[in-house]
Amino acid sequence: MQEKLLRISEKTIIVGVDVAKKEHWARITDYRGVDLCKAVKVRNSAEGFEKLMQRVEKIRVQRGAIRLWSAWSRLDTTGSHSAGICSFIRVAPCWWE
Repeated sequence: MQEKLLRISEKTIIVGVDVAKKEHWARITDYRGVDLCKAVKVRNSAEGFEKLMQRVEKIRVQRGAIRLWSAWSRLDTTGSHSAGICSFIRVAPCWWE
């Protein structure tokens, strides 16, 4: 974990997701935790997850980010609410760590 933290730089954007039954909320921040956009409401569906990824990609291109740090790998998977987004993350092509 320490090694991953040392790789965070000004070229890193961070995506955190608060998981819920029907809609999740996502925050996209820079490496200091400064919001890069308003919180994003994400429907618990493939279409909702795809829209989130499009939003992340747009911000990544605008900022010239080269790394995406995702809080997704630390999702609470004890309930069924996160099953959809976890499945999407496993198959979605992306460049996150």
